[in-house]
Amino acid sequence: MSRSLIDLMNIALENVTFLNNSLEAFDRGQYSEVKRIASTIRTLIHDTNNSQSLIKQIESHPDLDKRMTFFDKRGVLESWEKNTVLLIDCSIPRITNRISLEDFNDVFDQKVHRERWWERMVLATPNSTKKKWSRKDLVLNYANKEGGSHVDPKIPVDFIEAQNSIKYRNGEYELGIGYLIVFEAGFSMKNSLYNYLHHIKEHKDYFRKDDK
Repeated sequence: MSRSLIDLMNIALENVTFLNNSLEAFDRGQYSEVKRIASTIRTLIHDTNNSQSLIKQIESHPDLDKRMTFFDKRGVLESWEKNTVLLIDCSIPRITNRISLEDFNDVFDQKVHRERWWERMVLATPNSTKKKWSRKDLVLNYANKEGGSHVDPKIPVDFIEAQNSIKYRNGEYELGIGYLIVFEAGFSMKNSLYNYLHHIKEHKDYFRKDDK
């Protein structure tokens, strides 16, 4: 039996809660939550040959005709990609899960579709064999190799070198830059998905009928 749109949306709301809880824990200094953030993002957006992501299932549902858009930054200029300097796309000092709406709109001032949000470059470093890293690259490494959903038996050295290219000191704790990038990805995803689900509910009559 195919899932109803309401069922898919309820699962999506659960994932919004998962993200919010992990982001709050990260803010409290539980930095290993980045792996659960990555795992949740993977469930929501990553398509494979054997499975469709939750967002793709919602977008493709016959009762819906609107694609999701993602809050994002302007990104790294394409002309910079040939440079050998380190390029990072996250806020330092880092944002928190409780920034104001005004500050959020200043940081994430673009709206883009899934492919752009998921696959554009967010880190470029001369410190690893792979020079350019997307959100997809970093999220899948945390989720699939570093203990989010799986533990790879071999340490992904190139990934470690890339995400540790720069260290961010938060109090007495040093974070690899990959942690901050994936934290911001989770924050952006949480708000983008909530906004999308709210839009669907506001524009579908049968949701309003169910609320009565």
